[in-house]
Amino acid sequence: VFFYEWDSFDNLEYYKRGKIKIDVILTNRCNLQCSACMFGTNTNKIPKSEYDFNQFKEDLTYLAQWKEAIQVLVFLGGEPTVNPNWLSYIVFAKKLLPDTELWIITNGLVLNKQKEYLKFIKALNVRVLLSEYPENRKDIQELNHKLDLYHIDWCYLQAEHTPQFKAMFTAPITTLKPINKDVAKTHIECGYGCLYINNGYFGACGIQYSIPMRNQLFGTNYKIDLLPIKSIKSKEELVELPMSWHPDICKYCQPGTKQYKWIPHTIKHIRKEDYIL
Repeated sequence: VFFYEWDSFDNLEYYKRGKIKIDVILTNRCNLQCSACMFGTNTNKIPKSEYDFNQFKEDLTYLAQWKEAIQVLVFLGGEPTVNPNWLSYIVFAKKLLPDTELWIITNGLVLNKQKEYLKFIKALNVRVLLSEYPENRKDIQELNHKLDLYHIDWCYLQAEHTPQFKAMFTAPITTLKPINKDVAKTHIECGYGCLYINNGYFGACGIQYSIPMRNQLFGTNYKIDLLPIKSIKSKEELVELPMSWHPDICKYCQPGTKQYKWIPHTIKHIRKEDYIL
């Protein structure tokens, strides 16, 4: 059992070896009600969406022609386990990419209630990354023992241990002054090369995935700048994509300095200023 440090999200070491990590966003739904969720889960009026399973199989089959370059697939949401077929995506990925590491980022609520899932996770050799919040702390503590019982590789992604983690998992990007004056401004250079797939397209980061929510909820007009998966024609293009692609939304996160500010969220009510730049 271990805690992920911030540097663990640095994908540069993968790229140096000609490898890549890809996030798979299974749904924008969640079974928690956290305010200021990065993806706007449960805080907006836009339709709930899921990664169509047939489209996922088509997308992953296309990418599998460069399977030696795909080091890690990370399944996430929203909360990935509220997609009723979430396990089918992982089973398909395991068959198609047997040498790729499979991770799932989850709040653990479903896994804690459905112990049968743990047997499948063990059999598929999936690493479980647990996002802990005050609302699910009891479930996480119970689940820890079950994961150990099944000898499942797992770790914490605790949102409150550092300003970086708290901001990463419970707050949006903003250029406003910190709401909590006791927490110093934290500057993290955007260079981790995040890349996700969802329904036939690549996206650059979670902020990009949340653009429809931001535009609908706050009347903004941020550009949805996605890239068709099949537009990538070589392993070299795939591996270079996370570090070379700068969608339109990046200019808001990185105004001139290529740095952004993560501001921890400390209020319960959702405001426009809590979500957008």
